[in-house]
Amino acid sequence: LKEKGYEVWGLLGPGDRLEGTPDGDIHWVRGDVTDPETLEEIKRTFSFVYHLAGLNSTADPARFYRVNFEGTVNVAKAVLAGRGTLERFIFASSFAAMGPALDPAGLDENTPCRPVSDYGRSKLMAELFLRSLAGALPVTVVRLPLVYGPGGTGGLFPYFKLISKGICPRLPGGEATLGFVEDIVAGMELAAETPGTEGETFLLGDETATSLADIISAIENALGKKSLRIPLRKGAVLKYSAIAQTLAKIR
Repeated sequence: LKEKGYEVWGLLGPGDRLEGTPDGDIHWVRGDVTDPETLEEIKRTFSFVYHLAGLNSTADPARFYRVNFEGTVNVAKAVLAGRGTLERFIFASSFAAMGPALDPAGLDENTPCRPVSDYGRSKLMAELFLRSLAGALPVTVVRLPLVYGPGGTGGLFPYFKLISKGICPRLPGGEATLGFVEDIVAGMELAAETPGTEGETFLLGDETATSLADIISAIENALGKKSLRIPLRKGAVLKYSAIAQTLAKIR
């Protein structure tokens, strides 16, 4: 956006650091999407708002709703307070808002939403709230897949770390839609700047899903390493996940 000549403002959360953020004349401000009183700095005139803040991992399911739903409500209200000539509000949602594909043909923008996780439900609630502001806020929703690329610490990054150490858990079956970060950014810009996209929802990412086995092989090739693939049974994974979540809540 800076290269295109925009004056760019960025909101840094309480735990965010400037290391790794773009250099140059960018206005960085501190704020917490869960605390409306800290969002005064974004009550100003913007042409475009990219709402990318979100939480996709936590041991406390209630936090998904505080950050992803209530946080979106707070950001939208702050933007509306200083709306000015806002052309587009881009909301970064997730494929998780739709839930897993039940049709062999896969997912598309018209697939009914049946989220199966608290994360997915919190994202869908945020989408529905923003839709309720039609006429006041020019919203376009972009649902993101499993994003990978430079600077990422989530998504596929844990697989890179494990495979670099020579091991990798192998879950039965499974596939995912991927998106390279530069392609995702380009898709967001197109959604924001293309006339007629207000009120629309777009899925960003590769056209076809990729199997977990192929993803692991691609990472191995990229790292020049072969990993010991440890098979995990679905029942065991679910049982361990439940125990781990309980222990995390206790701590």
